[in-house]
Amino acid sequence: GKTKSPVEYAYSKGRKDVVAMLIEKGAELPKDGFKTPKNMKIITIGHGRAGKTTLIKSLNQFVKKKTSKKRDIEHTDSTCGIDNIELEFNKMNINIYDFAGQLEYLTIHQYFISQENTLYIIVVDSTQSLQEMKNEIDYWTNFLLEKLSIGASSSSSDNNDNESDENSEMILVIGSKIDKISEEQIGQKLNGLTDHIQKKIPSIPYHQTVLFVSGKKNIGINQVKASVSTMIDNTMKKSKSQRVPLEYIEISEQYQRNIMPALQDKLLIKSDEYVSLIEEKIKFSRAVKALPYFSTNNKFPAPEKLFEYLHNNGTIIYSPSNQHICVNPTSLSKIMSLFITTDDKHITPLLSNQQLRDKWKTQYKINSVIPVYFCKD
Repeated sequence: GKTKSPVEYAYSKGRKDVVAMLIEKGAELPKDGFKTPKNMKIITIGHGRAGKTTLIKSLNQFVKKKTSKKRDIEHTDSTCGIDNIELEFNKMNINIYDFAGQLEYLTIHQYFISQENTLYIIVVDSTQSLQEMKNEIDYWTNFLLEKLSIGASSSSSDNNDNESDENSEMILVIGSKIDKISEEQIGQKLNGLTDHIQKKIPSIPYHQTVLFVSGKKNIGINQVKASVSTMIDNTMKKSKSQRVPLEYIEISEQYQRNIMPALQDKLLIKSDEYVSLIEEKIKFSRAVKALPYFSTNNKFPAPEKLFEYLHNNGTIIYSPSNQHICVNPTSLSKIMSLFITTDDKHITPLLSNQQLRDKWKTQYKINSVIPVYFCKD
């Protein structure tokens, strides 16, 4: 018969560990068993009141509405924890996460950061001085560099070309609230920030162009849409070498319909229980079942790689060092924001389990089970 590739052979022998290693090492993958993902995350970061939420609302208008008339964005409250919206953009399913800017929330943000198929938008308030804007860009850039394997050392010139290709254009820098400053100030600050980031490319994977916008007045949002579109396309071209097993794609596509109802109101689940649930609920296609390495009992190899894939597209939160998986990431951020807050009126100093349940349901309209180790009666 047809000679099997190393990945196919490892699948057929049930060697999950070998399959995971081969995928990790970039082994040649059979064309009919792997596919480029169609899911991405966009994460907006920046200091509090920088204009991130208004920007996202305005961008959402431009992506979803065909009409040229766009409404001004009304006043928006500061984000508490993390909010997210889902939209279809460039034939991709995009999860946009709006991170609260107060530094107290950094303990939440780190759980949503991922390397693959993720773009980052740093938003800075253009009504500040140029130096303050530079400082904030550097702060959030360093935050990303600490969490991600990006940023080639300037001393390793031999690898710079490869690094810049691999990490190209992950970070878009945007100056907000330009409706509140003069055209002269816009020009000066735009030139200053452009020069600031150009000096750091390719060591840091910034998008080549800094954008100045007003989310409230919908100024410059078309340029944001175009830049994000370009960054998505470039990321997907890079991702063609990072294809994932076809069954992973089908799990992702059926997740909301088949998996979420079974999870009901759960927030955390043990990883082995999660695997069993997927094997029970997902209805794989004939294309998957016909693959020579697909197990007849619906068991799939290398579940850790599946967890990483679902983490990267925003479906779950997964850490290799933890035996549990968070199956409702945005709800987790809402819970944590009850304990990590900059708003004195947001919570009382101590809450019993029942009080916390009641506040969670009334304030966030979420009906879910809170793990007992979050608080005790």
